[in-house]
Amino acid sequence: MLTLSLPVAPSANNAFANRKGGKGFGRVKSGRYRAWIKQADDYYVLQRLGKATPITGPYTCKMVFPELRGDLDGRAKLILDWMVSRGLTPDDKHLRKLELEKEFEGNGLVWIVVREADARLVGDGVQAALAE
Repeated sequence: MLTLSLPVAPSANNAFANRKGGKGFGRVKSGRYRAWIKQADDYYVLQRLGKATPITGPYTCKMVFPELRGDLDGRAKLILDWMVSRGLTPDDKHLRKLELEKEFEGNGLVWIVVREADARLVGDGVQAALAE
């Protein structure tokens, strides 16, 4: 299990910008997104999680956000991508369950818990788990 707190990621709508010339064309990370990545790295180091055992197989994730404007799913995607880029989780194609919620109280951070997936959520056991 991996537990950590990170600053709230920017909205996915604000994470990328379209480059229209100069150094080429295409989508690039926005300044706001790059700043959040650095801040997330700093929080990770402060929590002394550098020795955390990464999740290597199918996993579940719960994120509790502070009360904020906007949607949660795009912000969660940026956090999931950050965890993959830092080797904490495998590619999010292995994510079996994602739970997102907002709390009315909070310190401006997202509380995150990642666990190895229950065997019932992998393979043919999905229908049995959902039927319960």
